[in-house]
Amino acid sequence: MRLYDNRNKSRQISCHYCWREGHSKNRCPHLKKHWFANKHLTKKDREDSNNLDIDESMWENPTVFGSTTYAQFKAKKQFLAHYTYASKTFGTTPKQKRRRKSSCGFCGRATHTRRNCTHMVKFVEILNEANTSYREQWYDEFVTQMGFGFGALIKTSSGSVGIVSKVDLDTVMFTNTLSSWNDYHTRFDVELTIDNEKIRPRNNLFTSDGYKSWDDAMGYTFFTRWAIIESIVSPSPNPVTKEWFLQQQPQFDWVVKKRNAQQIWNEVGQRVRLFHPDSDEELDIKLKRILGKGARI
Repeated sequence: MRLYDNRNKSRQISCHYCWREGHSKNRCPHLKKHWFANKHLTKKDREDSNNLDIDESMWENPTVFGSTTYAQFKAKKQFLAHYTYASKTFGTTPKQKRRRKSSCGFCGRATHTRRNCTHMVKFVEILNEANTSYREQWYDEFVTQMGFGFGALIKTSSGSVGIVSKVDLDTVMFTNTLSSWNDYHTRFDVELTIDNEKIRPRNNLFTSDGYKSWDDAMGYTFFTRWAIIESIVSPSPNPVTKEWFLQQQPQFDWVVKKRNAQQIWNEVGQRVRLFHPDSDEELDIKLKRILGKGARI
């Protein structure tokens, strides 16, 4: 899942005033320095840029502008554009904010916090139930019927014969069927060896007898116009058992601590409905208890 896979990647911030990385505009040392040096000037005085005490040191490399004079002109223009913002940020004593009453970051209720939210537990159960159902269907179709798995011999659409040299079955999740741009998309991790070359194809590995749309989530997982596998010549010699396969626990426990219930449901709800064993009516009853009366389900 993209959101989970990127959990340790730090997000670098940058300043919209001096354009350096590592701080935001409200903490920019250059903007603060420039404001304190020019705060005494009236509006009329500021209109004449010659009155401004601004140097070009805010730019990491002033020579990119061709001359120091032009760099100073750009720096003064940038300061004037941010003068009102600097006045509000550095020129007033911030008021002490009234402490807000704590509420749950997951379901939004004021009776508890995310740490002891029972609605979160129920929501994770729904996601796991949908995922187990998806994996069960996946196993029946691709492992039992087709023989797909580690060590399976395959024939490609170009006529080559290869072998499935790696399959990470933990990456088989109903979120495989989401758009690859979606934060909750999970890339099915598989590797093929064809003519001594290791290939990591897209999620979609198999040719299709006909066009399979996004709504056909199970078929879409293995459909691509640029097909690689045309048929399985010999099935996997040692397929994993279905009992073992269905024991997988995905990363939903981590995800619900980083996003609220409505955000997650907006992105994955359609797929949950597609694979969850409960009917839509039964699922709606559970969701209203979790998300509340005003939820969009």
